[in-house]
Amino acid sequence: MKKILSKYAELGRTVSKRLKVKKGDSFYCYPQHNEIHIPMVWNEEQTKHFIDNIKTKYNPEWVDQIDDYIWCFLHELGHIEMDRFYISDMLFRPILVFFANLSFMTKLVDTLYYKLPKETDATDWAIHYVDKNFKQLLKFQKQLRRVYIRYYKSTGVKVA
Repeated sequence: MKKILSKYAELGRTVSKRLKVKKGDSFYCYPQHNEIHIPMVWNEEQTKHFIDNIKTKYNPEWVDQIDDYIWCFLHELGHIEMDRFYISDMLFRPILVFFANLSFMTKLVDTLYYKLPKETDATDWAIHYVDKNFKQLLKFQKQLRRVYIRYYKSTGVKVA
């Protein structure tokens, strides 16, 4: 697991030298602490909605060439990079908590959630980053996949 987190930190530090990457329950960031949390298992339905959202903004074939978990990480990195342009998000916090608790309406909630200015900006930042660093990301992705496979094999999880 440490190698996975280290690999994400390697990518993130190409943008922010002070970035910290930690294990978490979901992809999440704390911009004020320059910190991103990475899950070892993620919500595939929610991730699919996120990727579908990106495909509405950019070339779907191009989006599919980058693994979902890298898009999620870059989106969180986008929050950190864009945070300096925002006033505190304390006003948005109750809205985010409300959305997070509406699991019975996941697709609708995700659609509304991804339209929030901070979410749109973080995704746009990620798209721009991929656009400028596409070839390097494909190379990084191969390396990260190998690290994930080694990790899951060591835990006894069957890897396809």
